[in-house]
This record gives sequence, structure tokens and C-alpha cells, in this order.
Amino acid sequence: MKKILVLMLLAVIAPLKSANATIITSDFVVSGFSLEAPFSTISGSLSWEAESLSDEITSILSVDFSMNGYSYVLSDIGFNNFNADVSFIGGVVNEVLGVGHAGIDDFRLTIDRNIGELSVFHYTAAGHSGVWRGRNFNGTSTSIQGVSEPGTLLLLIIGLVFGLFKANTDNRVAGGGALPVSTTPRMWLCTGRFPTMFKASGRLAPA
Repeated sequence: MKKILVLMLLAVIAPLKSANATIITSDFVVSGFSLEAPFSTISGSLSWEAESLSDEITSILSVDFSMNGYSYVLSDIGFNNFNADVSFIGGVVNEVLGVGHAGIDDFRLTIDRNIGELSVFHYTAAGHSGVWRGRNFNGTSTSIQGVSEPGTLLLLIIGLVFGLFKANTDNRVAGGGALPVSTTPRMWLCTGRFPTMFKASGRLAPA
């Protein structure tokens, strides 16, 4: 029985190692825009969830980014896993893929998943006509951090312990094991097992 319990516990805990969240944070600095671009350097910070820079984005976690006097908040940002080669993070004002409408504040960051790197930054700016593209990410720092999810593990362990306790109790009743002291007389009659005091006196003894 003990061996079965150990094997069941390992079967539950082992898959959790691959279920942990992975947070990617990029403190980006982009330059290399054309000379007529209103801003020659763009910088900010984005965090998102993905297994790696080569995998699909699952959610945007935080943003610290201002451009043309506007500070973006999380609800301004979205993502698009366009295909197996690239994913995009950008403003949702014209959908993530819609940057290119000159005269509004918008941006799109391209992640090349083939090489696991940030590759292109496009932006537009209110009061300026044009779409600008930068490819120089010198000075960009990107970190990847795995984060455990203890809440999931705790719930699974609690459920496992409860299920094992119930199964063990059922097996004891079915196999003639000792019953709890608090067992009611109705249960004595149903199971045919009586407390010692009644067996000694001969009262309520089973036929």
C-alpha cells in the first residue's frame, strides 16, 4: 500500500516541473531609425510569458514604456503569434499588426523566434507623418526567469491526500478493520461489528 501511495504522489508532482511559468523581461533600447524620424532612440521595458524567446507568447505581464509624451499601460498592449517564425508585441489601437497608420501613437515590436531575439521595432507618432523602423538593439537586456506555481501544487496535494484518506477508510471498513470510536449504533448494526463492551456483556451480539 505504501508503495502505491508513493507512486501516485510522484505521478502527480512530476508533471508540475514543466508546468511552471516562464517570464521574459526585455529592457529594450532601439535605434537605427531614419534621419527624419521624430525620435532617434526608443527605450522601455516589457514582460511577457512564454517558454522561451523561440516559443509563442501566452500573455503580456507588464509594461514600462513612454513615447511622444504618452505612457503606455497594460491595456494598451497586445500580442500576436503571427506564425512559427515571428511573434509581435504592440499597441492595440489598430490591432497589434496594424501599425502603419501615420499620425497616431502606436508601435510594434517583432520577435524573431527562429533566432530567439528582438529583431525590428516600428512606430508612428501623433503629429508626425510616417512610419519608422529601427533594427539596432544594442544595449538591450533580456532575462528569462522560471516561476513556480505553489498554488497548483498545493491544491493537487490536498486533493491527493483527501482521496487516499477516503480510500484507506473505505478499505478498512470493507476489510473488517477497526471502526472509529464515534461510530453510531446504526453503523454497528449495518456492519455487524460492535464495541467491546457490548460483546463482553452479550448484548446486541451479532447472530
